[in-house]
Amino acid sequence: MRLNQFSEIGAERFLKKRIDEVYRKGAFKGGTAEDFRLWQEKASADFKGLLGLEAFSAGELRPVVSAGRAFDGYVRKSCSIQSTEGLRMPFYVLEPKEGGNNIPVIAIHGHGCGGKEGLCGESSEGERYNYSYALDFVKRGYTVFAPDLLGFGERLEEISKIRGEGSSCNHLNNALTSLGTTLTGLNFFELKRFVDYIEETGCDMRGLTAAGFSGGGLGALVSAALDKRVKACYVSGYYHSFKDTLLKNNLCGCNFVPGLWQLLDIADIGALVCPRGLVIEYGEGDGLNEGCEKAVEETRRCYEIYGSDNFYVFKGQGGHKFYGLGYEAVENIVKGSIENG
Repeated sequence: MRLNQFSEIGAERFLKKRIDEVYRKGAFKGGTAEDFRLWQEKASADFKGLLGLEAFSAGELRPVVSAGRAFDGYVRKSCSIQSTEGLRMPFYVLEPKEGGNNIPVIAIHGHGCGGKEGLCGESSEGERYNYSYALDFVKRGYTVFAPDLLGFGERLEEISKIRGEGSSCNHLNNALTSLGTTLTGLNFFELKRFVDYIEETGCDMRGLTAAGFSGGGLGALVSAALDKRVKACYVSGYYHSFKDTLLKNNLCGCNFVPGLWQLLDIADIGALVCPRGLVIEYGEGDGLNEGCEKAVEETRRCYEIYGSDNFYVFKGQGGHKFYGLGYEAVENIVKGSIENG
């Protein structure tokens, strides 16, 4: 007799039953714009509470900026800031040589591109997923800020290098969770400090945009959801339902926050961006984005109830990669944001 013929032996059925019992208690259930405003205020505070942000304190930024290196049409500077005591965040700044609009874009990498290098076309692996959107934005006139998130690129932990791993997410999130906080929380804290730095550069913050593919989409989405200085958010390849991907995919440690599934799903985090601009892009054959279309419609409903038309959705004809279908939508959102002050 094979034990696994009994479904009770494995945990999948148990977990599915459990998630049905506790799932998404903090989702928006109202029907008016005022209901939505009140929900947003509470859901934002509750989400921040789960992230363990109280563990981090902001010190001096202490920026270091290089002279820059010239490329075709733009200059790239290697820089870093101190996000919190003991942590420095390295990043590139890409500035157009001419015709710039002085509008900042935070380009956030995901997995499989060598951190910020892939965003700038410096990673052969990044070509597989069309990761070079930092270059696309700078060619459109934006000033692009491309950081290495913790556990990637220059910040890959030594133990991950020894083991041949492309990221240190699992090591870091396991340790941070045991210390009462989360990797998602630390990533958001660092990106918030990154926005503090960008404010000091003299860029036009009225059009500040966060953009990312895959895990970078998560970073962009959380940043926009919880920091209202972000006026436009471009999420590509990361709008799956947490419930629908249970035990299947998106299993890296950077995807997990204790208690999150009991409170919110991706549709709710997206709704926290409203009425600011949200651009969602996904591939129709992307197996990592199960539950995407339902999540999109749930977020769309919130925008409609609030009365905001700053919501755009694009479907690519393929799998998991950055399609670049949302650039004009970002431009529309940024233009409207600047016109409205």
